[in-house]
Amino acid sequence: MKETHKRLQHRIYFKLDLEAVDAAFEAWTKAQFPNDENAIGEMRQTQFADNAKRSSPCDKNAVRGATKAQLDNKDRLLNEITAKTTAEIYSPPRRERREGDPVDGVVTTAEPVNPSAPPAVPEPQAAMVITAPNGTVYEIPGELRYPGDGAKTHKAWIAYALAYQRRYHSWPIWNATVAGQMARLVDRLGVDRAPRVAVHYVRRVNEEFIVKQMHPVKLLLADAEKWATQCETGQSMTSTRAQQIDKTQSNFDAAGEAVAIMRANRAQQQGGTTA
Repeated sequence: MKETHKRLQHRIYFKLDLEAVDAAFEAWTKAQFPNDENAIGEMRQTQFADNAKRSSPCDKNAVRGATKAQLDNKDRLLNEITAKTTAEIYSPPRRERREGDPVDGVVTTAEPVNPSAPPAVPEPQAAMVITAPNGTVYEIPGELRYPGDGAKTHKAWIAYALAYQRRYHSWPIWNATVAGQMARLVDRLGVDRAPRVAVHYVRRVNEEFIVKQMHPVKLLLADAEKWATQCETGQSMTSTRAQQIDKTQSNFDAAGEAVAIMRANRAQQQGGTTA
């Protein structure tokens, strides 16, 4: 069989190689009749007659000179070749091994999945008990999952959380965003200073914008050095106080200028009298 591709029609046509069929048929005949030279010669004559009449493939009498036994054998050989070629063409492609296919005679199965089963719930965490410097004992709910004693942010976050709970009567939320902000705060201020600055920020800072935002960690981190200075000096700078200082400084500057003018005028008068 010869495979012929015709791209325009997108079909596959098969052309029978008659010479190959004749050679195969002759080999098969020799195997069937190894000692019968007459039968082989008669078959060769039949093949020559077939070759002479192949110019008209629709002629049903092209093999008229062959015997009935020869025709049957040739048809059977053609059927075997055609069946084998068709089986090779249409045999399904091999697929990769899937879950559940037998391996060495043993069938493996995956555990059944129940789509209606509820998702796994993490085990509840024990409550965290903290004693404040003034002796007050706080029990922080375990489901808040605050950082433990060994974490870098433990001291700073617990100090912030206790001050926050005392001011707003609610525990602040701990999540990945807050954890990253608190870690950067510790990096900027240090492990020992960060807790004190966090407490000062929640308790002492009363700027309008920060109070409206309810003292979030992001604003604590944004002006960390500013809050650290206020914590060390004990003074909080508000917009009102800044305006008062600005007015005071302006008045002081104006008074200084007035004194300088008066001194200049007095000196001028004294010089004129002497002359």
